[in-house]
Amino acid sequence: MIRHGSAGGFTLLEVLAALLIAAVALAYLLESQIAGIRLANATRELREATLLAKAKMQELAAGIESAEAGAFEGRERWAWEARREEVPEALGMEKVVLTVTYFSAGADRTLVLEQIVP
Repeated sequence: MIRHGSAGGFTLLEVLAALLIAAVALAYLLESQIAGIRLANATRELREATLLAKAKMQELAAGIESAEAGAFEGRERWAWEARREEVPEALGMEKVVLTVTYFSAGADRTLVLEQIVP
């Protein structure tokens, strides 16, 4: 038996539903990619801030750096501040507290390192 009048294609409603599902899926994938890129950038900047802080702490501990605050060359909105505190339990020793402030992911971030030095 042959049927007349039935087409083998999709209706307009089916096509629109498929396009809507595809658009939602694409938007979700795009947002997850953007979030991944932001996280990778924030991680890279934290790693850089940590490396700079460790280097500055070594300079402070060795007496190479005598200033109490400064900026990191070539990095806008990246700065450091150091303070020394007495350590009563450790005769002749002091604690250096280094605070690094850096701009990452649209906000100011803070990293603090502490070290006991002679």
